[in-house]
Amino acid sequence: MTFKNVLSRRLDSGSAESLQKSMRMFESYVKREGLETQGPIIMKSSSHLVDNTLISENVMMIQLKGALTNVEDPYAFNETIRLEGYIMLRYTGPMDMIEMANMKLRVYAFENCIDLGPNIYSVYTANDKGRVVDLFQEVL
Repeated sequence: MTFKNVLSRRLDSGSAESLQKSMRMFESYVKREGLETQGPIIMKSSSHLVDNTLISENVMMIQLKGALTNVEDPYAFNETIRLEGYIMLRYTGPMDMIEMANMKLRVYAFENCIDLGPNIYSVYTANDKGRVVDLFQEVL
């Protein structure tokens, strides 16, 4: 999977309220700058241990129709993000059950002796049946 012209922002993960605020700020920035988007919203989640403490990081991304030259902090721009070495699961259903799909992906990896990395990309789209989320889990 390849994403082109990707605008991203690290989201505050202190609480659900601060996460929602970061997401609204991202959407406002896109509108304020008059950026033309294409494709779905992408969320990158990663977790790692630092001094026996689990640290989670969430990054919200959207693909733009064109490249950017100047991006304000805390936003970032990448011309290309290429996902290689990932397993994928497609989930269609209610959003409150998305964690079950994530767990099923981990069970599949366990049963097939696949070592998973810390990064997972969630690509959110819609179709005539509702929400569709493609989960891409990094493989080590």
